[in-house]
Amino acid sequence: MSSQSVAAVFLVKTRICGVKNARKMSNLAALFALQLQILPQKTASQAL
Repeated sequence: MSSQSVAAVFLVKTRICGVKNARKMSNLAALFALQLQILPQKTASQAL
């Protein structure tokens, strides 16, 4: 394999990993946002 093909494979792999990580991060952000929405309601009901 030439160094060019190795670099191409590496770029493709890093892009795929980047997409997977981006999906994980967006899922985590969504879960975090949901928790932030739920928590104030719980604390408000406890305060009452």
